[in-house]
Amino acid sequence: MRRLLPAQSLVSLLVIVLIVAALVVLLFFFQPSSARRHIRTSGTGETALGDALQKAGEVDCLNNLRQWRLLIQNYRAEHEALPTDLRLLPGYQGWPSTCPITRQPYSYDPSTGSIICPSHPNF
Repeated sequence: MRRLLPAQSLVSLLVIVLIVAALVVLLFFFQPSSARRHIRTSGTGETALGDALQKAGEVDCLNNLRQWRLLIQNYRAEHEALPTDLRLLPGYQGWPSTCPITRQPYSYDPSTGSIICPSHPNF
């Protein structure tokens, strides 16, 4: 069995570091070609990581709105009326009331019971 010389192990370590650095550069600075082919309605368009973070924020916002709508629906079923203010809902203190992306507050219409995100009105 052959022993590696210190120079050989140093070279192999440098090669591994270069490969990892190249992968990091690809992740942060280039989009995958499959993402370029699709029509994009949202996202930064700059990097794959930026697009992933943007999409995660949108999913978080959509989930928050879903939870608010469930709270409103439960309040309506229990009290047979829509809440006049979101602060009347049980558990109000624990729910985020702003969009995680833009930090704008959700807008609530007490006449219809609808809650929307100002930065994503189609949600």
